[in-house]
Amino acid sequence: MAAAALLLGLALLAPRAAGAGMGACYDGAGRPQRCLPVFENAAFGRLAQASHTCGSPPEDFCPHVGAAGAGAHCQRCDAADPQRHHNASYLTDFHSQDESTWWQSPSMAFGVQYPTSVNITLRLGKAYEITYVRLKFHTSRPESFAIYKRSRADGPWEPYQFYSASCQKTYGRPEGQYLRPGEDERVAFCTSEFSDISPLSGGNVAFSTLEGRPSAYNFEESPGLQEWVTSTELLISLDRLNTFGDDIFKDPKVLQSYYYAVSDFSVGGRCKCNGHASECGPDVAGQLACRCQHNTTGTDCERCLPFFQDRPWARGTAEAAHECLPCNCSGRSEECTFDRELFRSTGHGGRCHHCRDHTAGPHCERCQENFYHWDPRMPCQPCDCQSAGSLHLQCDDTGTCACKPTVTGWKCDRCLPGFHSLSEGGCRPCTCNPAGSLDTCDPRSGRCPCKENVEGNLCDRCRPGTFNLQPHNPAGCSSCFCYGHSKVCASTAQFQVHHILSDFHQGAEGWWARSVGGSEHPPQWSPNGVLLSPEDEEELTAPEKFLGDQRFSYGQPLILTFRVPPGDSPLPVQLRLEGTGLALSLRHSSLSGPQDAGHPREVELRFHLQETSEDVAPPLPPFHFQRLLANLTSLRLRVSPGPSPAGPVFLTEVRLTSARPGLSPPASWVEICSCPTGYTGQFCESCAPGYKREMPQGGPYASCVPCTCNQHGTCDPNTGICVCSHHTEGPSCERCLPGFYGNPFAGQADDCQPCPCPGQSACTTIPESREVVCTHCPPGQRGRRCEVCDDGFFGDPLGLFGHPQPCHQCQCSGNVDPNAVGNCDPLSGHCLRCLHNTTGDHCEHCQEGFYGSALAPRPADKCMPCSCHPQGSVSEQMPCDPVTGQCSCLPHVTARDCSRCYPGFFDLQPGRGCRSCKCHPLGSQEDQCHPKTGQCTCRPGVTGQACDRCQLGFFGFSIKGCRACRCSPLGAASAQCHENGTCVCRPGFEGYKCDRCHDNFFLTADGTHCQQCPSCYALVKEEAAKLKARLTLTEGWLQGSDCGSPWGPLDILLGEAPRGDVYQGHHLLPGAREAFLEQMMSLEGAVKAAREQLQRLNKGARCAQAGSQKTCTQLADLEAVLESSEEEILHAAAILASLEIPQEGPSQPTKWSHLATEARALARSHRDTATKIAATAWRALLASNTSYALLWNLLEGRVALETQRDLEDRYQEVQAAQKALRTAVAEVLPEAESVLATVQQVGADTAPYLALLASPGALPQKSRAEDLGLKAKALEKTVASWQHMATEAARTLQTAAQATLRQTEPLTKLHQEARAALTQASSSVQAATVTVMGARTLLADLEGMKLQFPRPKDQAALQRKADSVSDRLLADTRKKTKQAERMLGNAAPLSSSAKKKGREAEVLAKDSAKLAKALLRERKQAHRRASRLTSQTQATLQQASQQVLASEARRQELEEAERVGAGLSEMEQQIRESRISLEKDIETLSELLARLGSLDTHQAPAQALNETQWALERLRLQLGSPGSLQRKLSLLEQESQQQELQIQGFESDLAEIRADKQNLEAILHSLPENCASWQ
Repeated sequence: MAAAALLLGLALLAPRAAGAGMGACYDGAGRPQRCLPVFENAAFGRLAQASHTCGSPPEDFCPHVGAAGAGAHCQRCDAADPQRHHNASYLTDFHSQDESTWWQSPSMAFGVQYPTSVNITLRLGKAYEITYVRLKFHTSRPESFAIYKRSRADGPWEPYQFYSASCQKTYGRPEGQYLRPGEDERVAFCTSEFSDISPLSGGNVAFSTLEGRPSAYNFEESPGLQEWVTSTELLISLDRLNTFGDDIFKDPKVLQSYYYAVSDFSVGGRCKCNGHASECGPDVAGQLACRCQHNTTGTDCERCLPFFQDRPWARGTAEAAHECLPCNCSGRSEECTFDRELFRSTGHGGRCHHCRDHTAGPHCERCQENFYHWDPRMPCQPCDCQSAGSLHLQCDDTGTCACKPTVTGWKCDRCLPGFHSLSEGGCRPCTCNPAGSLDTCDPRSGRCPCKENVEGNLCDRCRPGTFNLQPHNPAGCSSCFCYGHSKVCASTAQFQVHHILSDFHQGAEGWWARSVGGSEHPPQWSPNGVLLSPEDEEELTAPEKFLGDQRFSYGQPLILTFRVPPGDSPLPVQLRLEGTGLALSLRHSSLSGPQDAGHPREVELRFHLQETSEDVAPPLPPFHFQRLLANLTSLRLRVSPGPSPAGPVFLTEVRLTSARPGLSPPASWVEICSCPTGYTGQFCESCAPGYKREMPQGGPYASCVPCTCNQHGTCDPNTGICVCSHHTEGPSCERCLPGFYGNPFAGQADDCQPCPCPGQSACTTIPESREVVCTHCPPGQRGRRCEVCDDGFFGDPLGLFGHPQPCHQCQCSGNVDPNAVGNCDPLSGHCLRCLHNTTGDHCEHCQEGFYGSALAPRPADKCMPCSCHPQGSVSEQMPCDPVTGQCSCLPHVTARDCSRCYPGFFDLQPGRGCRSCKCHPLGSQEDQCHPKTGQCTCRPGVTGQACDRCQLGFFGFSIKGCRACRCSPLGAASAQCHENGTCVCRPGFEGYKCDRCHDNFFLTADGTHCQQCPSCYALVKEEAAKLKARLTLTEGWLQGSDCGSPWGPLDILLGEAPRGDVYQGHHLLPGAREAFLEQMMSLEGAVKAAREQLQRLNKGARCAQAGSQKTCTQLADLEAVLESSEEEILHAAAILASLEIPQEGPSQPTKWSHLATEARALARSHRDTATKIAATAWRALLASNTSYALLWNLLEGRVALETQRDLEDRYQEVQAAQKALRTAVAEVLPEAESVLATVQQVGADTAPYLALLASPGALPQKSRAEDLGLKAKALEKTVASWQHMATEAARTLQTAAQATLRQTEPLTKLHQEARAALTQASSSVQAATVTVMGARTLLADLEGMKLQFPRPKDQAALQRKADSVSDRLLADTRKKTKQAERMLGNAAPLSSSAKKKGREAEVLAKDSAKLAKALLRERKQAHRRASRLTSQTQATLQQASQQVLASEARRQELEEAERVGAGLSEMEQQIRESRISLEKDIETLSELLARLGSLDTHQAPAQALNETQWALERLRLQLGSPGSLQRKLSLLEQESQQQELQIQGFESDLAEIRADKQNLEAILHSLPENCASWQ
């Protein structure tokens, strides 16, 4: 059965014609024929794929050999062993029958059994037409297996054949199915024919694809069978093994004997090429494909080539090859497709695409629509018929289109003459206005060709700027004149036609004639007219009626009528017009008159007075032509030479058409203008009310600009000067009159209000707050309302702090800087900034440490430094006398600067003074000694530093000095003698001079010594000795007598000479009394001066009214001390006046001499003490006044709140001042202690010395001295107490001030930045002012050069000056503009920083307020505990209250800072506008200077300078007009003034703070140390 089926398939697929070679697609004659590839085993060599293969893992299998049951010989399958593997390659390999190879699946032991299938897949590579499928099994054939196929590579698997002993059970199909004719033959059958277990090996299964198919014998006509045999892939599905039934016991050996094994897999068939190829082979991609013939293509030759689509593709058969035929595209396309309908209708199915040469049709056989073909060899051409003008778009064979009526042209693309605007309805007739058009309309657009001044499609309206459309006007419409101010005008009905006529009936009528080179003379007149002389080139000048304003003749004819001989033509005539610097010539434009050759005839020459005339020279614009006619100064007719006429030629009439007011006949050429804003009049010749000429006195041609009077008056239309009202002034009424304020730019009658200032002086308004501020306060006053005195003045003009007091100039004795601010207190007038080392309320005193006259006119003569000598003065810090400059000297030191010792003193040492010379009153010539060595000036014969002993060889120490001893050199033992003048004799000599031998001695013969006499003379010597003893006793008694007893002359002579130390009588010490009295009187004067100062202090402290009780008590005690001192001095002087002092004293210094010296030192010390007491009293008065003022201000609530602002700005100064305070307190304490010590010393020393000098009445003086000492001690305690209080108050105030001022540093930066913004704004204002002044200077220079311009030398100077002005002015202006731009870059960040810092300062101010309130509570508690220290405590309370009130001032300052920020923003905008305005002005100046640089020296200089002056005047008015740079400069100046006022306020506050600092210093000096004595 299998062999029979196989043979059937081969027979059916074989060619029917035995002689047809299957390998050739064309026969010997080249005719196509069917061709087929060779028949082959398609599976041979192709690798099949099996889903299950034994050997992985290796396994044993036991093939059956004959009987049932497992074979005895088992083998092993190992996929890794080449000798034992059985993979799928053995399915299609080449092997012999004897040594066959096979593929084998795993055995049943590995689960291979239904329902597990084992699949074998074979891919053929392309479509094959399968004839049979053969399988040869190495084991028994399966009980069930199936064959599947795919018709295409990606198609589904289709069942091909089923083999099973249980078809219905296994596959659900009946066994042995039979097909009837007409049924679908593509059905798989199921058969049990090959499902038996025998044979056990080598069983074959052959499947024939056409077996059982009714159409198998008509295969070529059965597409179904053709598709049925087509396959690209085959799949063998082995579903169930055949067994003997012994597998149910699951014996491994039994299971190993059941498995699938196939030794050969064959597929018979041909490569499918549909009869169009004889072989298959790999294509370019390496895939198997048919090598197609018959113009076919595709893997299976299943379609025709692209251009071979003339008939449908068909499979090649034995009867017909069905070759693909090419398309017929007439050579005009290479692309076509098969069109079945076309093939059905024509037998040719190839439809061509993309026909070239504008052809169309299935075969590109005809032209496209709207194309024509005039030559078959040429491409088709477009008809291009105009759609609007053609009846249809298709043309004939010549390309001619069929046109609509009124349309013509080959393509119907244009209108017939007289028609236009080709459209779908054809062309429309032209309707041009003959008055405004030159010809018929454009046939395309319909636009008429208009005259020069006419517009519109129909030329039926005048162009803008023209009017009066007339046919005779060459331009169509006349240009509007309107003096150049308007381009809109129309014809007026208020004028009628008027002719200016000269008919020469009565004479020449004012015409004059002039020949070339001749003078003017009357023309030759006759009743026929004016005779013309062409040979002389005569020129006729018109009379006045033809001149002047002839604007109404513009565009009208000037007709000249001539009388010429028969047959002649008129002579050439030229018309010349002149006026307003313009001139032109016209030649006659038309000729009219009868042509009578036999008689003289009238001939007219017509001139059109219009710029469009053909022969106008030079050409003029319409405006200038009318401007010439507006002031026609000359009209001349010039007759040029021509052919000699046959007779005389006469000018018989001159007629100029014009107009005048009237109604009929109307003169339509007269205009009435529609004036723009600012102009009025029929011709816009006048400025409207509220407007003025841009150039003053510029005439009707000058432009009109609005009056810049800000609604406060009217201006003269010609000059532009405003007549201001409503209290305004200025060229533009842009500012209020002095004494008024407001915004005059608002345009209201009440813009300017009277200034609320003294005497209604000038004021202004702050832009931010709208607050009125006086700007011209009376001399000496300032402030927003002149409410405070100006710097350098004091008073209270408005009574803000009491009764009103006018401002007076501060009197500072010329000792302040007049350029500084804050020189004096604005309320009290006390000077605060004294110079030249002066001090005092009026700088009338020298500062401490300086002396001289503070009122001296020259600074060099004013206060000079004390320069006290450091060794001779009490202390370097001790001041000198402010008038004399006398320093406080140490004891026994003198000179103004304490630089030398008193006469009688020497050895100046620091801290000790000078030592007394102690010159002996007898031995020295004077009481002075050498200031360094102390050597006294000795009398003759006296020696020693103090002149207190005689020289060697001298004796008799006395007021006259010492006398020479004159001892005998022979007898004296030495040259020195005794005090009585006796010499010390050698043995044997005696006598005062040892100039004789002793008793009982005699001089030897050699005269060298005395020799003793013999002993007999001894008795005489003894008696003489006794006598001498008695004399000695008497002398001793005399020397020991009472000093009070009267002294008499004693002449006790010892030897030959009398004694020299005997007092002669009672007398005073010469000069001593006068010296002591002089010193006492000086002390008395000093004490009186101190008492007078104390009395003045008493009055200043208001002790008589309600002064400080403590201060007044101390002043009273001090006055009592001075009074007591004065009494003591007077008593001491009285004692000295009556005192007698011995004339001569002993040889040594006595107590009297020491007492005299100490008295002089005491007097000097007493005087110094009085001076120090007076200074202490003065400081006490200052402390009292300051305390009283501070308390009064605190109680009245009039403390200046603004002081805190400058306190914050000057925090460093306050710290320095506090440090100076501490230093001053430390210096005052030793000074006070020194003063007290001096007073105590005076009290202790004065009493005993005066007691020695006085009589018993001296006891009261000692008592007074003790009282003085006690009072001095009380004063010392008071000073110490005040010092302690001052230290405590300074410490508390310093702590509070530091805490407050530390929080105010941001405001200092804010003030500095505001000052910087002010400086930049002022710089911008100055820059703009310089620009304006530069422009004015340039105008003045041009005016001055106007008369010098015609000279070449002056022209060169003008050029150099213009270049210099240009370079300087433009450079400066650009520099100022750049500065303004840099200021813009800084103004906006400055404003935002000010606002930010203002907010921070507000937070700090609130903290300051809390701290101040806490301090206030503490000060009030201290005030209750120490009520009797009111003056000192309330001074501290005042500082705390100032901090509380300063918080409110801080809030106001924050608001001011915000206003400053807003002002800076506005200032920024103003500066930006100023910059733009400046740039425009720079451009104007640049253009002007360029024009000056390019002036032609041959042109009229006056005209050039007039234009230059006009341009400069416009620039000046622009810079001076409101809203321009001047107004911005004014606003910036006001802002600058406001900033200056704020700065002055800051400086005034700073001066007040410094005055307060000085008051605090005085309080610190005067405060008690403790509060023990207060309740």
